[in-house]
Amino acid sequence: MSKIFGWETKDSSHYRIYFLGFKFNIMKPHLKNMSVDYSIYKNPAEIPPAEGMLREIQLANLSVLKIFDSFCKRKNLTYWLDFGTLLGAVRHKGFIPWDDDLDIGMPREDYERMIDEIEKDRHLYVEFESNGRSKCYAKVKHILTKDIFIDVFPYDYYCGKTDANEKKKLHKKITGIITGLKFTPFSINNQSRLRRKLAKITNEKILQNKPATEDTIFWGIDFPHARWKNRVYDTTSILPVKNMKFEDYEFPCPADSDYVLKNVYGDYMHVPKNTYPKHANLTGIDAERQERLQKLIKAGETCEES
Repeated sequence: MSKIFGWETKDSSHYRIYFLGFKFNIMKPHLKNMSVDYSIYKNPAEIPPAEGMLREIQLANLSVLKIFDSFCKRKNLTYWLDFGTLLGAVRHKGFIPWDDDLDIGMPREDYERMIDEIEKDRHLYVEFESNGRSKCYAKVKHILTKDIFIDVFPYDYYCGKTDANEKKKLHKKITGIITGLKFTPFSINNQSRLRRKLAKITNEKILQNKPATEDTIFWGIDFPHARWKNRVYDTTSILPVKNMKFEDYEFPCPADSDYVLKNVYGDYMHVPKNTYPKHANLTGIDAERQERLQKLIKAGETCEES
């Protein structure tokens, strides 16, 4: 255990608390004070886009996504907009007005190859979001600023077709495995070792050492969020991807985006109460960082990755 008790500033938006070797990320209170009341809008699609510094951060995110999209096309890698980013594409034709990051999904083979290939890239790089036990997924960043990133969630193929009942059982089994991993007494600080461990668990405990097919796909266990009811899909719900407008560009999205969003959010046309940016510290941006954001926005406009 690297730390037993203590705390530190993880980034501009969170504190990291250590308790008995476990790490907890606590959002800084000031972010909730930035919530905007959108209750006057009956149709969330009518909510106007963000303004000011939040919009600048969104545009910088968009630039990284354009550069990443170009990278994936060059390397023949499959990905799709996912979670809040997909929700923004469907509901707002761009960013959710209070969102400040990006989410994408990738099949495991493409995900692993992306990690290897991006090491050769001059402008993009990968860091891992890890708790040393059950979480270790990639965050793609640009060299201009470490505060702008794409969360990349890997998906694994299952060993055969599944009906609705089998999907529920598989979801429950995966959730149980993740819960057990979260409460293991010792963490693995070496990310390569942790990734190998999670891959071995997937193969032995979920696939039972059977060869995977492309009929059923599920969220990789290295993305451990368990608050959703189902992490298992028919692959045809996602692949082949379809292009959809997001801001001023078109990006790959799941084949059945409506099904995927209902699976994750239920009534995704309902405006939630917590409408504030959850990652960016909009009050702590100095002149140097603002200049870097502008350079990143320009890099995305030209896709010169400079």
